Amino acid sequence: MEQPQVFQARTVLITLGVLLSLSSCGGRGANAGGPTGSGMFNAKPQASAAALAEAEQVDAAQRLYADGLFERARIEVDRLIASGVRHPQVFLLKAQLLRQTGDLDGAIPWCAKAVEASPAWVEPRILAAQMHLVRERYAAAGSLFEDIERLAPKSPWGPYGQGVVAVRRGDRVQAIVLCDRALERDPDHEPSLALRAQLARQDGDSLSEERLLARYAALVPMAAEVRVRLGDLAQAAGRAEDAQRQFLRAYELEPRPTTAAKLAELARFSGDTAEEQRWRGRAAAAPAGSAEPPADPTADPTAEPAAGPSFGPPPSDLPLGVQ
Repeated sequence: MEQPQVFQARTVLITLGVLLSLSSCGGRGANAGGPTGSGMFNAKPQASAAALAEAEQVDAAQRLYADGLFERARIEVDRLIASGVRHPQVFLLKAQLLRQTGDLDGAIPWCAKAVEASPAWVEPRILAAQMHLVRERYAAAGSLFEDIERLAPKSPWGPYGQGVVAVRRGDRVQAIVLCDRALERDPDHEPSLALRAQLARQDGDSLSEERLLARYAALVPMAAEVRVRLGDLAQAAGRAEDAQRQFLRAYELEPRPTTAAKLAELARFSGDTAEEQRWRGRAAAAPAGSAEPPADPTADPTAEPAAGPSFGPPPSDLPLGVQ
């Protein structure tokens, strides 16, 4: 499976340390005035202690972010930037942390800094492009996804992103072509599966939608909204047991009153009055934290209500390895 070119902080910093060592160690080259014709090679320079220490600090900040310790990660990233660290991973972390607080306009310039520091790196472009989509800046997003396609021609992210832009511009035929191309490159690309499922729903192709969402659910088993949609599709196809299984799993993941109401309806159709009353009681109780999620700000306003996973960015992070 091909993935975008991803910088690992330690590897890159060690490499930078090697280069710094080359420029500062004063070692002799073939024409540096030493003996000639000896047939000896210079010893490989080692990464400097400062570069290794910096790499460890970047790694530590990355781990804090990956563990969800956002405030501690924010403090560490701000400290690294204030101390003069200019590694692209630090800039990307800064962008991710700002995005995590909802400050998209503040995050985008840090993505640009990461790209400036590492022009071939696609991950800051992916993050920036999706934030531009949220802000409905389709030209800016499209330009970034074109760059991604140029830099990573085997990655699904280029055609996927261009497909999202095509959807926003109303060109669903082109969106399907691009989304299918993304899935040819990576059949398990979660955002492409989600987008293609939505497009199938809009075409009334329930069989394809269910197949695509089942693949998505296998990859993202905690996505309650996908389980609900799979339950709806199973119920519409007359598969009550499958529908009940999907609704129950969705309710286990997120006890939403609307899901309880669906289970109550299934019980009513099966003639199980006690089960129906039990689920209606849960639907009416609306447990704390069970409120329906807000509408996806990136959703197509001309489309039906979201059928499953949105193809915009999730509230806290991207499902892409920009972790």
